Amino acid sequence: MYERYQLYKTKLVDITDNTYLKISNCRGDIQTFYLEEMLVMDCLVETDDQHNEYQSVIYRGKIKIEEASDIKRETYFFKYIPVKEQWYICGDISGLFNKNIYTFFSN
Repeated sequence: MYERYQLYKTKLVDITDNTYLKISNCRGDIQTFYLEEMLVMDCLVETDDQHNEYQSVIYRGKIKIEEASDIKRETYFFKYIPVKEQWYICGDISGLFNKNIYTFFSN
């Protein structure tokens, strides 16, 4: 499913309604965001500290945020490791913990 040759067949991941991302910062504050789309970017084979190889899939996703009656969309990169069933968000996410930003729920 995650092999490189299959990435060219389908790149857009179907996201259904009510798909949310919950992020916790170092103080334990939790923010919830609506994921608008996920695009498969690449499939990598990585090696951990114990020299175990595993596949990881890189996605580019858009997070939908409502801020003071404005709808904002921010793009972030996500890494998913199927063997460990773990998701990681890449890049600077400090802007997501702004006190003026709150969750936008769409029906």
